[in-house]
Amino acid sequence: ANRSQPLEERKVQSLPVIGRTAYNLLSIMPGVLSTQEQFGAGLYTGLHNWDENGKFVINGGLPGTNQFLLNGAPISLTGTWQISPSVDAVQELRVLTNNYDAQFGRTGGGTVNITLRSGGNAWHGSIFEYFHNPLFDYNGIRIAGNQSTHQFGGTLGGPLRKDQDFL
Repeated sequence: ANRSQPLEERKVQSLPVIGRTAYNLLSIMPGVLSTQEQFGAGLYTGLHNWDENGKFVINGGLPGTNQFLLNGAPISLTGTWQISPSVDAVQELRVLTNNYDAQFGRTGGGTVNITLRSGGNAWHGSIFEYFHNPLFDYNGIRIAGNQSTHQFGGTLGGPLRKDQDFL
């Protein structure tokens, strides 16, 4: 038995995520606190992966003691994530906060496991355009240089060899 909070594909793709980075969803999970301290004036917008320090406090652990996994493989060096998949590629995002198995023993905090969508025998994909306008973020403080942003992207999956290899 373990204590974890999963977010399935439907929830991950339907929640509004600034920058379309899957790790932005961690802040809504119980027991998870983002340690990002600079917003706005420090030019942190959340639109890009490099805007974030990647450190979270999970279940009372110290920042930098968490483990990040992508399809079960470690992608964290110092308790921060090194690869950030788009929300369109995520099948499930799971945060293990307590009583996890010994296989997740490389952490003093929590474990975040992202499972990517797999391919299939039929070609499939999606495209998106994400428009961010700071006018809708207005909280009484105007930030110089804060401008509208358009992000375009997509996913593509299908067979390389039928029933054997998938993209």
